[in-house]
Amino acid sequence: MAVINLTVTTTADELNGGQNGLSLREAIDRANNDSTNEYVITLNSGSTYRLTAGFLEIENGADVTIQSSGDQPPIIEAAGVSITDDSHFYINDSGFLETINITMTGATDTANGSSIINSGLLFLADTTFLNNGGTSAGAVVYNLGTTLVGNSTFQNNSSTAIESNNSNLIIFDSTFDNNRDSLGGIVQAYGEGQVYIDGSTFTNNDPDSSDGVVDIGDDAIGIIYESTIKNNFGTGVLNSSPFSGPSDNQVFVLNSTISNNTGWGIISEGISQRVPSVGESYVVNSTISGNGEAGIGNGNGATVFVSNSTITNNIIGIRNGSGTVEIDNSIVANNRNNEDVIEDVIGAFDANKNNLIGNTANSTGFGGTDLVNVNPRLGPLQDNGGPTFTHALLSDSPAINAGNNSFVANDFNDIDFDNNTSERLPYDQRGEGFNRIVGSAVDIGAYEVQEQTQTTTVTVQVSPTSVTENGTPNLVYTFTRTGSTTSALSNVNFGVGGAATFSSDYT
Repeated sequence: MAVINLTVTTTADELNGGQNGLSLREAIDRANNDSTNEYVITLNSGSTYRLTAGFLEIENGADVTIQSSGDQPPIIEAAGVSITDDSHFYINDSGFLETINITMTGATDTANGSSIINSGLLFLADTTFLNNGGTSAGAVVYNLGTTLVGNSTFQNNSSTAIESNNSNLIIFDSTFDNNRDSLGGIVQAYGEGQVYIDGSTFTNNDPDSSDGVVDIGDDAIGIIYESTIKNNFGTGVLNSSPFSGPSDNQVFVLNSTISNNTGWGIISEGISQRVPSVGESYVVNSTISGNGEAGIGNGNGATVFVSNSTITNNIIGIRNGSGTVEIDNSIVANNRNNEDVIEDVIGAFDANKNNLIGNTANSTGFGGTDLVNVNPRLGPLQDNGGPTFTHALLSDSPAINAGNNSFVANDFNDIDFDNNTSERLPYDQRGEGFNRIVGSAVDIGAYEVQEQTQTTTVTVQVSPTSVTENGTPNLVYTFTRTGSTTSALSNVNFGVGGAATFSSDYT
């Protein structure tokens, strides 16, 4: 396979054999008629390309990369040709499209995808989706194949940003800001596929009131790692069974922070008692703080596992209905309802596993090795190192060294890249450089107090500052060690110039 480089020389949307220069549509048409080569299509930096002839299709096994000629992203604008053609791209099941440093705007298709419908392979790198959105249930990007999103931005769109249906979706280092959808979540996945979200941020989004910013259901698997979901209108993460029947979808929230959303932090539930969930949610090494409803809500047959996490400052900490909640090595404290009454845990829990619970009223299952009805002594939610905000343990926190090492979760996501997923988590929520177990036992909660490294300093003083040679008194050198004194001091070498000799002139 050879790489064919094409430079688009006109912003006009035409297909006439290049009579007026090579258009984007004509470049893609060439790729569609040559599946044996890879086509790299370069657009002029900062130029706008209006799709007046409808969406662009990648078909017949075409392999297409579209990139900018410079630092400024070219803009591909859907021109509103018709309600069914007002999109940017359709990739059929044998096609591949990669976009690099491109902005897409203006798509309003009411069908499944307003900007891109992908049935093949799609890679969005440094790509921005701005001011797109359908008027019905369509997503900006509708994934029926495999989609990778890296270093990209979805902003000010009026529908679901990405919907993945029976397909795989990977999102890393991307931003979702000020998107709104009256009929769904911001990123949602359904069916037998997986969505993996890594190092991404969701802020100021407004999903449908019955959905979450991240919405997982109908046998899908969702993994949220080192990401932040904050300041959104509504619920952070929804793990729910569909109306059609029970499902075994799973959600993993790992080393992430869900904070200051107006709704719940996480909801895990079936649609109703008659349609229960057999799904599971795992909250590990994570912080859920300052949300306008419960930090975690669980019910209708669902199961939640909470491990080494901190749940604080929400209206309610954890509310468990008719499901199962297992909690270990975790802090649930200082959650206050609208009447300023602390409500940390409500319902039945599988606990007695080295937790710290501020107030156990209205709950069962806590006791034994749990620290109950105590103040965890937490710092504010802030940058304490690592990619996400955490609540530090203050120096007098009872959570320090109060956990149980055997309850630390396995490193199922291999966060230290050593190919060992059966070991205990190596790091706390902040990641590399912040060990998970320091001292005699793991700390309770998402934050681990680290060893304080002190520098050893050696200073030297001489008295008197001068003497007569072979006279009295001698010079006296005094060495003082400050800082860390826990280890042996290595030799300190020094020299005295001139004709002075040890013992007769100095000691």
